[in-house]
Amino acid sequence: MKIDPASVILLMGAHLLICGVLYRIAAYWLPRRGGFEDWGSAGILFGSTYLLRLHQGLDHFDGIDVVAANTLMQLGAMLVARGFLRQTGLRLPGDLLGSHRSLIVAWLAVTGAYLLVWAFAPNWQYVFFSTTLNLTAVGAGLIALVSIRHVTGGPRLRVPIAVAGVLLIGLAGLGMTRSLAILLNPVPIYQAPHAGLFFMVVALGLIVFSYVAMWIAFADVTRSLQQLVSLDALTGVLNRRGLSEAIANHFRRPDASPLILLQIDIDHFKAINDIHGHDAGDRVLIAVARVLRMHCRTRDFVARTGGEEFLIGCSSVRAEQALQLAESLRGRVGELRVELADGGRISCTVSVGVSMPVESEARWESAWREADAALYRAKARGRNRTEAPPADLAPMI
Repeated sequence: MKIDPASVILLMGAHLLICGVLYRIAAYWLPRRGGFEDWGSAGILFGSTYLLRLHQGLDHFDGIDVVAANTLMQLGAMLVARGFLRQTGLRLPGDLLGSHRSLIVAWLAVTGAYLLVWAFAPNWQYVFFSTTLNLTAVGAGLIALVSIRHVTGGPRLRVPIAVAGVLLIGLAGLGMTRSLAILLNPVPIYQAPHAGLFFMVVALGLIVFSYVAMWIAFADVTRSLQQLVSLDALTGVLNRRGLSEAIANHFRRPDASPLILLQIDIDHFKAINDIHGHDAGDRVLIAVARVLRMHCRTRDFVARTGGEEFLIGCSSVRAEQALQLAESLRGRVGELRVELADGGRISCTVSVGVSMPVESEARWESAWREADAALYRAKARGRNRTEAPPADLAPMI
Protein backbone atom coordinates (compact mmCIF):
# COMPACT_ATOMS: atom_id res chain seq x y z
CA MET A 1 0.00 0.00 0.00
CA LYS A 2 1.40 3.36 -1.04
CA ILE A 3 1.18 6.08 1.58
CA ASP A 4 0.50 9.60 0.31
CA PRO A 5 3.01 12.00 1.98
CA ALA A 6 0.63 14.97 1.57
CA SER A 7 -2.15 13.29 3.55
CA VAL A 8 0.23 12.32 6.34
CA ILE A 9 1.72 15.82 6.49
CA LEU A 10 -1.77 17.35 6.62
CA LEU A 11 -2.78 15.19 9.58
CA MET A 12 0.57 15.72 11.32
CA GLY A 13 0.50 19.48 10.83
CA ALA A 14 -3.08 19.79 12.08
CA HIS A 15 -2.33 17.61 15.13
CA LEU A 16 0.80 19.59 16.05
CA LEU A 17 -0.96 22.93 15.61
CA ILE A 18 -3.92 21.93 17.78
CA CYS A 19 -1.66 20.41 20.45
CA GLY A 20 0.54 23.50 20.43
CA VAL A 21 -2.43 25.79 21.03
CA LEU A 22 -3.77 23.54 23.80
CA TYR A 23 -0.31 23.39 25.44
CA ARG A 24 -0.08 27.18 25.46
CA ILE A 25 -3.52 27.43 27.05
CA ALA A 26 -2.67 24.72 29.59
CA ALA A 27 0.64 26.41 30.45
CA TYR A 28 -1.28 29.50 31.57
CA TRP A 29 -3.18 27.46 34.16
CA LEU A 30 -0.48 25.07 35.30
CA PRO A 31 1.01 25.82 38.75
CA ARG A 32 4.48 25.66 37.17
CA ARG A 33 4.75 26.23 33.44
CA GLY A 34 8.05 24.37 33.10
CA GLY A 35 8.67 23.44 29.49
CA PHE A 36 5.02 23.32 28.45
CA GLU A 37 5.01 26.91 27.24
CA ASP A 38 7.97 26.33 24.91
CA TRP A 39 6.63 22.97 23.72
CA GLY A 40 3.34 24.68 22.90
CA SER A 41 5.13 27.32 20.85
CA ALA A 42 7.16 24.60 19.11
CA GLY A 43 3.97 22.68 18.26
CA ILE A 44 2.41 25.80 16.76
CA LEU A 45 5.53 26.51 14.69
CA PHE A 46 5.90 22.94 13.41
CA GLY A 47 2.18 22.53 12.71
CA SER A 48 1.90 25.87 10.93
CA THR A 49 5.05 25.19 8.91
CA TYR A 50 3.89 21.76 7.74
CA LEU A 51 0.56 23.24 6.64
CA LEU A 52 2.41 26.10 4.95
CA ARG A 53 4.56 23.62 3.03
CA LEU A 54 1.39 21.92 1.79
CA HIS A 55 0.04 25.29 0.69
CA GLN A 56 3.32 26.05 -1.10
CA GLY A 57 3.16 22.67 -2.84
CA LEU A 58 5.34 19.69 -2.10
CA ASP A 59 6.94 20.01 -5.54
CA HIS A 60 8.05 23.54 -4.63
CA PHE A 61 11.28 23.10 -2.67
CA ASP A 62 13.27 26.20 -3.54
CA GLY A 63 12.76 29.88 -2.83
CA ILE A 64 12.89 32.31 0.04
CA ASP A 65 9.41 31.22 1.20
CA VAL A 66 10.69 27.66 1.62
CA VAL A 67 13.75 28.94 3.48
CA ALA A 68 11.47 30.97 5.79
CA ALA A 69 9.31 27.93 6.52
CA ASN A 70 12.35 25.77 7.24
CA THR A 71 13.92 28.31 9.60
CA LEU A 72 10.69 28.37 11.59
CA MET A 73 11.07 24.62 12.05
CA GLN A 74 14.61 25.17 13.30
CA LEU A 75 13.29 27.68 15.84
CA GLY A 76 10.69 25.11 16.89
CA ALA A 77 13.40 22.49 17.50
CA MET A 78 15.32 24.99 19.64
CA LEU A 79 12.17 25.67 21.65
CA VAL A 80 11.79 21.94 22.28
CA ALA A 81 15.35 21.90 23.66
CA ARG A 82 14.71 24.98 25.82
CA GLY A 83 11.55 23.35 27.15
CA PHE A 84 13.64 20.60 28.73
CA LEU A 85 16.01 23.20 30.19
CA ARG A 86 13.10 25.02 31.81
CA GLN A 87 11.42 21.82 32.93
CA THR A 88 14.47 20.47 34.74
CA GLY A 89 16.40 23.61 35.70
CA LEU A 90 19.51 22.56 33.78
CA ARG A 91 21.69 25.40 32.46
CA LEU A 92 23.97 25.09 29.44
CA PRO A 93 27.31 26.94 29.29
CA GLY A 94 26.72 30.60 28.57
CA ASP A 95 23.02 30.05 29.33
CA LEU A 96 22.65 28.83 25.72
CA LEU A 97 18.94 28.75 24.76
CA GLY A 98 18.02 29.46 28.38
CA SER A 99 17.08 33.12 27.85
CA HIS A 100 15.08 34.76 25.08
CA ARG A 101 18.19 36.61 23.97
CA SER A 102 20.40 33.54 23.66
CA LEU A 103 17.60 31.67 21.87
CA ILE A 104 17.19 34.43 19.28
CA VAL A 105 20.97 34.74 18.82
CA ALA A 106 21.30 30.97 18.21
CA TRP A 107 18.37 30.98 15.80
CA LEU A 108 19.68 33.99 13.87
CA ALA A 109 23.11 32.36 13.61
CA VAL A 110 21.64 29.19 12.09
CA THR A 111 19.33 31.23 9.85
CA GLY A 112 22.26 33.33 8.61
CA ALA A 113 24.26 30.22 7.76
CA TYR A 114 21.21 28.75 6.00
CA LEU A 115 20.80 31.88 3.86
CA LEU A 116 24.46 31.70 2.83
CA VAL A 117 24.06 28.06 1.78
CA TRP A 118 20.84 28.90 -0.10
CA ALA A 119 22.51 31.80 -1.90
CA PHE A 120 25.84 30.21 -2.82
CA ALA A 121 25.25 26.44 -2.73
CA PRO A 122 21.52 25.92 -3.34
CA ASN A 123 21.91 22.22 -4.08
CA TRP A 124 23.04 21.71 -0.46
CA GLN A 125 20.28 23.71 1.21
CA TYR A 126 18.06 20.73 2.07
CA VAL A 127 21.04 18.80 3.43
CA PHE A 128 22.00 21.80 5.57
CA PHE A 129 18.44 22.31 6.78
CA SER A 130 17.89 18.64 7.60
CA THR A 131 21.27 18.29 9.31
CA THR A 132 20.86 21.34 11.53
CA LEU A 133 17.25 20.48 12.37
CA ASN A 134 18.05 16.90 13.31
CA LEU A 135 21.19 17.86 15.22
CA THR A 136 19.09 20.30 17.23
CA ALA A 137 16.61 17.48 17.91
CA VAL A 138 19.49 15.24 19.01
CA GLY A 139 20.67 18.04 21.28
CA ALA A 140 17.18 18.36 22.77
CA GLY A 141 17.11 14.62 23.41
CA LEU A 142 20.53 14.68 25.03
CA ILE A 143 19.50 17.63 27.20
CA ALA A 144 16.48 15.62 28.35
CA LEU A 145 18.62 12.58 29.20
CA VAL A 146 21.33 14.59 30.96
CA SER A 147 18.89 16.79 32.85
CA ILE A 148 17.00 13.95 34.53
CA ARG A 149 19.73 13.99 37.19
CA HIS A 150 18.56 17.49 38.12
CA VAL A 151 14.87 16.57 38.37
CA THR A 152 13.49 16.46 41.90
CA GLY A 153 10.23 14.70 41.07
CA GLY A 154 11.60 11.16 41.33
CA PRO A 155 10.97 8.36 38.83
CA ARG A 156 7.44 9.59 38.09
CA LEU A 157 8.90 12.64 36.37
CA ARG A 158 12.26 11.28 35.27
CA VAL A 159 10.80 8.36 33.30
CA PRO A 160 8.67 10.43 30.86
CA ILE A 161 11.52 12.92 30.38
CA ALA A 162 13.87 10.03 29.55
CA VAL A 163 11.29 8.55 27.15
CA ALA A 164 10.94 11.92 25.41
CA GLY A 165 14.73 12.20 25.08
CA VAL A 166 15.09 8.74 23.55
CA LEU A 167 12.17 9.42 21.19
CA LEU A 168 13.69 12.68 19.94
CA ILE A 169 17.09 11.10 19.34
CA GLY A 170 15.43 8.22 17.47
CA LEU A 171 13.39 10.54 15.22
CA ALA A 172 16.46 12.70 14.56
CA GLY A 173 18.51 9.63 13.66
CA LEU A 174 15.80 8.53 11.23
CA GLY A 175 15.75 11.99 9.66
CA MET A 176 19.52 12.11 9.24
CA THR A 177 19.52 8.63 7.69
CA ARG A 178 16.93 9.77 5.14
CA SER A 179 18.93 12.92 4.37
CA LEU A 180 22.03 10.82 3.75
CA ALA A 181 20.07 8.53 1.43
CA ILE A 182 18.80 11.52 -0.59
CA LEU A 183 22.33 12.95 -0.70
CA LEU A 184 23.70 9.69 -2.13
CA ASN A 185 20.77 9.27 -4.53
CA PRO A 186 19.40 12.76 -5.36
CA VAL A 187 15.64 12.69 -5.96
CA PRO A 188 12.80 15.12 -5.18
CA ILE A 189 12.35 15.17 -1.42
CA TYR A 190 8.73 14.12 -1.28
CA GLN A 191 9.10 11.58 -4.09
CA ALA A 192 12.02 9.70 -2.58
CA PRO A 193 11.55 5.96 -2.00
CA HIS A 194 9.43 5.31 1.08
CA ALA A 195 8.77 9.06 1.59
CA GLY A 196 5.21 8.31 2.66
CA LEU A 197 6.39 5.67 5.13
CA PHE A 198 9.02 8.06 6.50
CA PHE A 199 6.48 10.80 7.19
CA MET A 200 4.09 8.25 8.67
CA VAL A 201 6.74 7.14 11.16
CA VAL A 202 7.65 10.76 11.94
CA ALA A 203 3.98 11.63 12.41
CA LEU A 204 3.47 8.72 14.80
CA GLY A 205 6.65 9.68 16.67
CA LEU A 206 5.53 13.29 17.08
CA ILE A 207 2.07 12.20 18.19
CA VAL A 208 3.67 9.94 20.80
CA PHE A 209 5.90 12.85 21.86
CA SER A 210 2.82 15.04 22.36
CA TYR A 211 1.36 12.43 24.70
CA VAL A 212 4.68 12.07 26.54
CA ALA A 213 4.67 15.85 27.03
CA MET A 214 1.21 15.50 28.61
CA TRP A 215 2.64 12.72 30.79
CA ILE A 216 5.42 15.09 31.93
CA ALA A 217 2.88 17.82 32.69
CA PHE A 218 0.70 15.41 34.68
CA ALA A 219 3.70 14.16 36.67
CA ASP A 220 4.78 17.76 37.31
CA VAL A 221 1.31 18.74 38.53
CA THR A 222 1.26 15.68 40.79
CA ARG A 223 4.64 16.68 42.20
CA SER A 224 3.40 20.25 42.78
CA LEU A 225 0.33 18.98 44.63
CA GLN A 226 2.47 16.71 46.77
CA GLN A 227 4.70 19.65 47.61
CA LEU A 228 1.70 21.75 48.56
CA VAL A 229 0.66 19.20 51.19
CA SER A 230 4.21 18.36 52.32
CA LEU A 231 5.89 21.78 52.43
CA ASP A 232 5.44 24.73 54.74
CA ALA A 233 3.81 27.49 52.71
CA LEU A 234 5.91 30.29 54.21
CA THR A 235 9.42 28.87 54.40
CA GLY A 236 9.38 26.12 51.76
CA VAL A 237 10.84 23.48 54.11
CA LEU A 238 8.92 20.35 55.11
CA ASN A 239 5.82 20.69 57.27
CA ARG A 240 4.76 18.12 59.88
CA ARG A 241 3.27 15.83 57.23
CA GLY A 242 6.37 16.13 55.05
CA LEU A 243 8.55 15.39 58.07
CA SER A 244 6.66 12.17 58.82
CA GLU A 245 7.01 11.10 55.18
CA ALA A 246 10.74 11.89 55.16
CA ILE A 247 11.29 9.86 58.33
CA ALA A 248 9.29 6.93 56.93
CA ASN A 249 11.11 7.04 53.57
CA HIS A 250 14.47 7.13 55.32
CA PHE A 251 13.87 4.02 57.41
CA ARG A 252 12.29 2.13 54.50
CA ARG A 253 15.62 2.06 52.70
CA PRO A 254 17.51 -1.22 53.20
CA ASP A 255 20.72 0.69 53.93
CA ALA A 256 19.08 3.17 56.30
CA SER A 257 21.58 4.68 58.74
CA PRO A 258 20.73 5.99 62.23
CA LEU A 259 19.28 9.50 62.42
CA ILE A 260 20.33 12.30 64.75
CA LEU A 261 17.76 15.07 65.18
CA LEU A 262 18.52 18.75 65.71
CA GLN A 263 15.71 20.77 67.28
CA ILE A 264 16.21 24.49 66.54
CA ASP A 265 14.34 27.43 68.02
CA ILE A 266 14.71 31.13 67.15
CA ASP A 267 15.58 33.03 70.32
CA HIS A 268 13.23 35.82 71.48
CA PHE A 269 11.04 35.43 68.41
CA LYS A 270 7.99 36.85 70.19
CA ALA A 271 9.93 40.04 70.87
CA ILE A 272 10.75 40.33 67.15
CA ASN A 273 7.05 40.15 66.32
CA ASP A 274 6.07 42.55 69.11
CA ILE A 275 8.71 45.17 68.28
CA HIS A 276 8.99 44.95 64.49
CA GLY A 277 5.66 43.37 63.47
CA HIS A 278 4.63 40.04 62.05
CA ASP A 279 5.99 40.86 58.59
CA ALA A 280 9.45 41.11 60.15
CA GLY A 281 8.84 37.81 61.93
CA ASP A 282 7.95 36.15 58.63
CA ARG A 283 11.10 37.55 57.01
CA VAL A 284 13.20 36.13 59.84
CA LEU A 285 11.56 32.71 59.51
CA ILE A 286 12.18 32.67 55.75
CA ALA A 287 15.81 33.76 56.18
CA VAL A 288 16.54 31.19 58.89
CA ALA A 289 14.91 28.40 56.85
CA ARG A 290 17.02 29.40 53.84
CA VAL A 291 20.22 29.19 55.91
CA LEU A 292 19.28 25.78 57.27
CA ARG A 293 18.51 24.42 53.77
CA MET A 294 21.64 25.88 52.19
CA HIS A 295 24.10 24.65 54.79
CA CYS A 296 22.73 21.20 55.54
CA ARG A 297 23.95 18.26 53.51
CA THR A 298 21.85 17.10 50.57
CA ARG A 299 20.86 13.87 52.34
CA ASP A 300 19.58 15.73 55.42
CA PHE A 301 16.05 17.14 55.66
CA VAL A 302 14.70 20.30 57.28
CA ALA A 303 11.17 20.76 58.63
CA ARG A 304 9.27 23.54 60.34
CA THR A 305 7.57 21.96 63.34
CA GLY A 306 6.08 25.00 65.06
CA GLY A 307 5.87 28.76 64.93
CA GLU A 308 9.60 29.43 65.20
CA GLU A 309 10.87 25.86 65.58
CA PHE A 310 12.67 23.72 63.03
CA LEU A 311 13.81 20.10 63.06
CA ILE A 312 16.71 18.71 61.03
CA GLY A 313 17.21 15.00 60.42
CA CYS A 314 20.90 14.10 59.96
CA SER A 315 21.80 10.69 58.56
CA SER A 316 25.14 8.91 58.36
CA VAL A 317 26.78 11.11 60.99
CA ARG A 318 28.45 10.46 64.32
CA ALA A 319 27.35 12.36 67.41
CA GLU A 320 30.34 14.71 67.29
CA GLN A 321 29.66 15.49 63.61
CA ALA A 322 26.05 16.34 64.40
CA LEU A 323 27.22 18.69 67.14
CA GLN A 324 29.63 20.35 64.72
CA LEU A 325 26.81 20.82 62.20
CA ALA A 326 24.57 22.27 64.89
CA GLU A 327 27.25 24.74 65.93
CA SER A 328 27.92 25.68 62.32
CA LEU A 329 24.24 26.36 61.67
CA ARG A 330 23.93 28.34 64.88
CA GLY A 331 26.87 30.51 63.86
CA ARG A 332 25.56 31.11 60.35
CA VAL A 333 22.13 32.14 61.62
CA GLY A 334 23.86 34.53 64.01
CA GLU A 335 25.54 36.19 61.02
CA LEU A 336 22.20 36.91 59.37
CA ARG A 337 21.09 40.50 58.84
CA VAL A 338 17.46 40.32 57.77
CA GLU A 339 16.24 43.28 55.72
CA LEU A 340 12.89 44.75 56.79
CA ALA A 341 10.26 46.45 54.67
CA ASP A 342 11.35 49.89 55.92
CA GLY A 343 14.97 49.26 54.89
CA GLY A 344 16.21 48.45 58.38
CA ARG A 345 17.97 45.24 59.35
CA ILE A 346 17.65 42.94 62.31
CA SER A 347 19.62 39.94 63.50
CA CYS A 348 18.63 36.86 65.42
CA THR A 349 20.12 33.82 67.13
CA VAL A 350 18.99 30.25 67.62
CA SER A 351 19.28 27.60 70.30
CA VAL A 352 19.82 23.98 69.28
CA GLY A 353 19.10 20.67 70.98
CA VAL A 354 20.67 17.45 69.68
CA SER A 355 19.33 13.92 70.11
CA MET A 356 21.12 10.61 70.41
CA PRO A 357 21.14 8.43 67.27
CA VAL A 358 17.85 6.67 66.56
CA GLU A 359 17.84 3.51 64.45
CA SER A 360 14.15 2.77 63.88
CA GLU A 361 11.07 4.64 62.76
CA ALA A 362 9.18 3.50 65.85
CA ARG A 363 11.56 5.42 68.14
CA TRP A 364 12.03 8.66 66.21
CA GLU A 365 9.44 10.60 68.22
CA SER A 366 11.31 9.65 71.40
CA ALA A 367 14.45 11.07 69.83
CA TRP A 368 12.50 14.22 68.95
CA ARG A 369 11.44 14.63 72.58
CA GLU A 370 15.05 14.12 73.60
CA ALA A 371 16.23 16.84 71.20
CA ASP A 372 13.45 19.10 72.48
CA ALA A 373 14.58 18.54 76.07
CA ALA A 374 18.13 19.43 75.07
CA LEU A 375 16.80 22.57 73.38
CA TYR A 376 15.08 23.67 76.58
CA ARG A 377 18.34 23.19 78.49
CA ALA A 378 20.05 25.44 75.92
CA LYS A 379 17.40 28.13 76.41
CA ALA A 380 17.56 27.80 80.20
CA ARG A 381 21.35 28.25 80.09
CA GLY A 382 21.22 31.56 78.27
CA ARG A 383 20.12 30.78 74.67
CA ASN A 384 22.26 31.04 71.51
CA ARG A 385 23.95 27.74 72.34
CA THR A 386 23.88 24.04 71.47
CA GLU A 387 23.07 21.29 73.96
CA ALA A 388 23.61 17.56 73.51
CA PRO A 389 21.89 14.77 75.45
CA PRO A 390 23.50 13.65 78.72
CA ALA A 391 26.52 11.43 78.06
CA ASP A 392 25.07 8.51 80.00
CA LEU A 393 22.13 8.09 77.60
CA ALA A 394 22.36 5.14 75.18
CA PRO A 395 21.46 5.34 71.50
CA MET A 396 17.80 4.63 70.76
CA ILE A 397 17.31 1.31 69.02
